[in-house]
Amino acid sequence: MIYEVIAIAVAFTVPAVLTIIYGKTRRLEPASLAEDRR
Repeated sequence: MIYEVIAIAVAFTVPAVLTIIYGKTRRLEPASLAEDRR
């Protein structure tokens, strides 16, 4: 049960961190990629 909770927490945390990183570096990426993410 504990491992399942950790797995779910990681599953939600990783995409959130990637989204924040993408948001900060999105200005360096082409506008087309930024619109594709939406």
